[in-house]
Amino acid sequence: MEIQPVGKKSLYEFITSRRDIKNFEYGKISQETIRNIVECGRWAPLPKEGYEPWRVNVVIHPTVKQMIAETMDFEMASIISDANANFVILRKITEESNRDDDLVSIGAFIQNILLFAYSIDNLGAVLINSIKDQSEEILKIFKLPPTRYESIAIIAMGAIDKEMHNKTKKKESRASIESYLDIF
Repeated sequence: MEIQPVGKKSLYEFITSRRDIKNFEYGKISQETIRNIVECGRWAPLPKEGYEPWRVNVVIHPTVKQMIAETMDFEMASIISDANANFVILRKITEESNRDDDLVSIGAFIQNILLFAYSIDNLGAVLINSIKDQSEEILKIFKLPPTRYESIAIIAMGAIDKEMHNKTKKKESRASIESYLDIF
């Protein structure tokens, strides 16, 4: 897997052309690539200097993927099972942490990961952010206490199944910018 230079497109085109990929084919993501992906994520703005509110557990083992998948509905479970790697994003809970500030920073962390993954040839990713109900079950899988961690999201990632992607590709619609932008 090779990193695409963003110079092929403008940064605007690069960001606006990224799409969720939910269909993966068998492949492996190297540990070096995983480390580079997380490294890019960690350059997100921090809630306070020196405090990174996230923990990332990258799941590649089929048994652990299945354990996580079993906590989800059918559609999410199949995405998690088929992904080559699942980046389970957790929030660290400390006495000094502020949940709102942490979540803003973790959101930027996640976006950095998604954008960097998009820059890698044939690597696709999708954010699964509806895991609040599964938070404690996920923490149990990793033997982490719910008093110290909160499950925030999962980024499922893998080699793009181009045939399935082309079959299921649909035009993405977004609200017009006028519906939520005011300039004063």
